Amino acid sequence: SDKPKPPPKKRDAKQPPKPRKPTPKQRAVEDARAADKVAKAALDAEASKAASSAQCRLDAIAAEKQKKADEERRALQRRQEAERAVADLRTQASLRADARLANAPEALAQSRKTHREKLRSLKSDLKKCTTLVRKVQLGITADDEAKLLNDIKALNLTRYVSELVDAVSETRKTKDRDCSALARVCGALHSRFETFSGEVQKKLLIVVEERSDDADDKRQRAALKLLLELVLHGIISSEVVDPLLRRCCGVGPKGKVRFPVDAPLLGAFLKTGGEELCGVTSRKARLLIAEVGETYTRATVVEDPASLAQLALEATKRVSSKLLSD
Repeated sequence: SDKPKPPPKKRDAKQPPKPRKPTPKQRAVEDARAADKVAKAALDAEASKAASSAQCRLDAIAAEKQKKADEERRALQRRQEAERAVADLRTQASLRADARLANAPEALAQSRKTHREKLRSLKSDLKKCTTLVRKVQLGITADDEAKLLNDIKALNLTRYVSELVDAVSETRKTKDRDCSALARVCGALHSRFETFSGEVQKKLLIVVEERSDDADDKRQRAALKLLLELVLHGIISSEVVDPLLRRCCGVGPKGKVRFPVDAPLLGAFLKTGGEELCGVTSRKARLLIAEVGETYTRATVVEDPASLAQLALEATKRVSSKLLSD
C-alpha cells in the first residue's frame, strides 16, 4: 500500500480522444434541438411556399393589369389613327368638292377674266418661271402645293403653257399620294389658260390607252390616277370615266370583252375614284369608319355610278375565275 502510484500514461498527440457517450439528459436535449430544427425548416418551407404563391398571384394580377392597359392603349391608338384617317378622307372630299365649284363654268369664266385683266401686272421673271416648270417636271409633293399655287398667281406663265403640259404629263415622277396636290396645281393653271387641261387630257389618255408590250405600267397607273383626279376636281369632263373603266376591264363600247382585264389599272381606278365614281367604298375605308363609329358618304360625280360599279364587278369576277382556273 505504501508503493507509489505509477504516473498516468501520456496520451499520444496523434490519437484523438475517445468520444464520451452522451448522457440521457444530453440525448434528450439534442433530440429536442433536432426536432426544433425540423419544425423550423418545415415552417420556413411553408412560409416560403406561401410567399411564392402570393408573389405569383401578385405577378399574375400585375400582368393582367398590364395586358389590359396595353389593350386599352392599342385600342386608343387604333381609334386615333382611324379618326385621323377619316378626317383626311373628309378633307380630301371637301377639297375636291370645293375644286368642282371653283371649276364650274361661271366661276371658271370669271377667274379667266380676272387673270386677263391682271396679266400685265404679273411678273415675267425668266428664272422663277423656269424654276416652276422644273419643279413640276421633277414631281411635286403635298408640301410644295401652297408655294406653287402662290407662284402661279404671281407669275405670267403664258409662254410656258406647252412646257407645263409636258411637265404634268410626265406623271411617273409624281407619287400616288401627291396626285391630288398635282391636280389642284393643274386646276390653278386650268383657271388661267383655256387650252391647258385639254392638252393634258390628250397626252394622259395616250399613255393610258397604250397596249404594247413596251408600255410603262407604272406610268400608265400614274396617268390614270391623275386623269381621275382631274375629273374629281372638275377640271375635265366626267365623260372620260366610262372609256377609262372599259380600258381597265378590257371591254368595248358595246359591252363585248375584247382584252383581258388589266388588274393593276382596275385596282388603281377603284382606289382613286371607287367611291365618287362607282359608289363603292373600299374595305379599308369601311373598317376605319366602323372604328370611329360614324357615318360617312361621298357624293358621286357621274350620272350612273351603278353601271360603272357593275362593269367593275364583272371584271373582278373574270379575274377571280381566271386565277382559280390557273
